[in-house]
Amino acid sequence: MNRETAARLLEKSLKDIFAFSVSRLYNKQDAEDLTNDIVTEVLASVGRLECDSAFYGFMWKIAENTL
Repeated sequence: MNRETAARLLEKSLKDIFAFSVSRLYNKQDAEDLTNDIVTEVLASVGRLECDSAFYGFMWKIAENTL
């Protein structure tokens, strides 16, 4: 998967990622920071994703690990 495709998919998922962050941290500023960290890690790692259909599982696993 290329970074442009991943960025489009991440853009569609930003609200969900932020909701994930808020539900675990209960602080808006910390949740924004975590959301940024998750997006950064996904974009940095997307080159290792072999199956495009596994993107969302890949993204959520990175979110859990980044938390």
